[in-house]
Formats: sequence, structure tokens, C-alpha cells
Amino acid sequence: MPGPSSLVIIDLAVWSNSPLKCWRLGSRAALLKLEEEYIERQCQEIVKHKPDLVVTEKGLSDLAMHFLTKAGISAIRRLRKTDNNRIARATGATIVHRFACC
Repeated sequence: MPGPSSLVIIDLAVWSNSPLKCWRLGSRAALLKLEEEYIERQCQEIVKHKPDLVVTEKGLSDLAMHFLTKAGISAIRRLRKTDNNRIARATGATIVHRFACC
């Protein structure tokens, strides 16, 4: 059985940055649906790498935590950069700054 793999992510916030600037009455549901799809795509990109653990320096939305947990991936959010570097050195993890997705 192979050992666990880990993934440390620095400078990546899995939050929705929806490009919509105009709100209309009744468009809230559509906006929330777009946000959910965007976050799910970001999480799917992370899941492709099959990590056991995702550590972020910045935020991770509750919805992103849900998708990662559903895929069997643990996540730790808002760690200091120095702590992320220590974890990477101690575990042999890969530090990833950006994913080319979405």
C-alpha cells in the first residue's frame, strides 16, 4: 500500500470571485448557482491530484470544504506561510501556488 500523498497550497483562496457586477431582483439564486459551480470546478481540479491533505494560507469556503471532504480530502485553512513551509519540508509535500483552472 503506498504512503499518503499530501498537497500544500499557498496563495490560493477557494472562494468565489464571480465576475457579475450587476444584481437584479430574483438573480440571487442564479448567482449562488454560478458560485457553487465555480467552486466545484476549482475543487475538482484539486481532487484530480489525489491529495490526502490540503493546507491553505488563505481562506477556504465552507462549500469548498464540503466538496473536498466529500472526495475524502482533509483541509486545513489559514495557516501561516512559515507553518506551510515546515509542513512541506517535514512531509515531502508539493507546494502549489496556482491551479490553471476555470
